[in-house]
Amino acid sequence: MRKLVVLAILAAAVIAVATVVQAQDLKALGKRLNQAIQAEDWSTVCSVTKEIGALNNKKAVKIIIQIGLQIERKDVYEAAKEALNSITDEEALEYICEQARKNKKWEVRLLLVEVIADKDGDTVFTTLQDCLKDRKQEVVREAVLALKAKGDYKVVDALIELLHRIEKEKGLLWVEVRKALTSLTGVDYKTAKEWEGYWTIRKDELKAAPERPETARPTGSVDEPRTSIDEEKKKAPKFFGQEVMSKKILFVIDRSGSMQARDPAMKKSEGGQLTPVDPNHKKGPEDPWGGDTSLPPDRARIERVKKELQKCIAAMDPKTKFNVLYFSSTIAMWQKKLVYASSQSKKSAIKWVGGLGPMGATHTDDALKKAFKDQEFDTMFLLSDGQPFRNGQMVPVDPILEWVRNANRQRKVKIFTFGFEGVKSTQSVNREEMLKLLQGLARDHNGKFTNIYW
Repeated sequence: MRKLVVLAILAAAVIAVATVVQAQDLKALGKRLNQAIQAEDWSTVCSVTKEIGALNNKKAVKIIIQIGLQIERKDVYEAAKEALNSITDEEALEYICEQARKNKKWEVRLLLVEVIADKDGDTVFTTLQDCLKDRKQEVVREAVLALKAKGDYKVVDALIELLHRIEKEKGLLWVEVRKALTSLTGVDYKTAKEWEGYWTIRKDELKAAPERPETARPTGSVDEPRTSIDEEKKKAPKFFGQEVMSKKILFVIDRSGSMQARDPAMKKSEGGQLTPVDPNHKKGPEDPWGGDTSLPPDRARIERVKKELQKCIAAMDPKTKFNVLYFSSTIAMWQKKLVYASSQSKKSAIKWVGGLGPMGATHTDDALKKAFKDQEFDTMFLLSDGQPFRNGQMVPVDPILEWVRNANRQRKVKIFTFGFEGVKSTQSVNREEMLKLLQGLARDHNGKFTNIYW
């Protein structure tokens, strides 16, 4: 299937650029690309993609878009973005902006918004503002980030208009719009109406002194009423201290056999050292995972996680959509898809979470592949206590990190991870590899890793 797709791309390329390069040169380029794909030589695929970008015309843009989207790899996607970024031809740039607004596929619109984020000019700025009205939140969010980075206060009106449309939901996009407005103006208001009132006055000041746009960014204290997004974080549900700001969240929870291990409550000194909360506790025999069998049952990892997850679910706003996936050697999902956090659904989820116990191995890779089949969630909370493990063997971490990078190259799901800092490395619980996986996922996908020890 992959070969047929690429051959189709190259067939289009021959027609598209025959007037720009010699046919034999293009044939050689196509041969190199096909050979590289069949050999899974992704470095060469990336370099050939950039060579196509050097053609610097509208037809080359069409070819690069196909390569970037049809080959499902993060490195090829980034090469396609770099190739498109090298385009300077006026007609090609107009086509990129037009497709960023109008292409039927959201994946194409998102790719091109990412590309024009690094470009300047009135057409680019207008296109990004138009993309704030896109029907796909991934595209809108990328446009918000791009406009925030440009630092031009002329977009404030459009951002306030967007805030009006989304403030009832108060999801991740709402957070990004608030951050963008604060970055552009230096103040932070809670509602779109308050922002509108503030900006009406500030715009008049700018018109009176257009040569001093810095007046849109007041410094020091201001007299206007202010709020902080930190206030929203304080009110948000928490999972081991991490705020749940998303309104579309998937919990992915390890229920493998090692999760029955019991760990003592610890505290950190100022120097970062862990010491027992109860220094007088006499440690009993270790279980197979390094846990302390003398501790009460509620110190089992799985019990602590269930309690924390139930508390988090109970605190969710009814506008939040969520689901829970438990994994070990098998995968269990509470629902087939995300559901709203109504009183009835929260009660059902809390009961379901409470009924699951530890068993089996740690098939984290299978859990992630199952999770990404859901196309709706924008935030994942992943908790595990060990390296992926199956059939008595450790599963390498690097291929899993690469798979998620490829799968999430356009979704841009935020991944927050949680692990148990005090676990010991045993045959089935490798602490170092667990941390490599969990910290890597959080780093690669704009999240945060939380060590659990209390």
